[in-house]
Amino acid sequence: MAVSLHWSTCEASCPLAWRLYLPAVWLATPKRRAAGKIPEHISYQSKNELALALVDQALAWDVPRLPVVADSAYGNDFEFRAGLRARGLQYAVAVEPGTKVWTSDPAQVPVAAGKSRGGPGSIPR
Repeated sequence: MAVSLHWSTCEASCPLAWRLYLPAVWLATPKRRAAGKIPEHISYQSKNELALALVDQALAWDVPRLPVVADSAYGNDFEFRAGLRARGLQYAVAVEPGTKVWTSDPAQVPVAAGKSRGGPGSIPR
C-alpha cells in the first residue's frame, strides 16, 4: 500500500510523491522482512506519519501552499490535524461521526469557575 501526495487545482492534478506503507508486523517478523528484502534501517511509520513526511517534502520544495484535503483515515487522527496546523496549513478532512472536534481551541476557552467540563459552561464541541 502506498501513501501519496498530489498537488491539485481546479484545472489539474499532479502526483508529487509516494511512500510505501509497511505494516508493523512485516517489520517485526524477520521472515517477512527477509522475504520482502526490507533493509534493517527501515522502521515502522504509520500512514499518517508518512503523509506528514510527504507534506514536509513538498514544503521543502516550495510547492504552493494549498489546503490539504484528506479522507477520514487521516482526518480522524488528532495528531495528523495538529501536524497540519503546526505547519501553518489549512485543511479540509473527512471525519467519522464519532470523531470529537471543537469549535474553538480548548486551550483558549476558559472554564467557568465552579463548573466541570462536560456540563453547562464546558467547551463547545
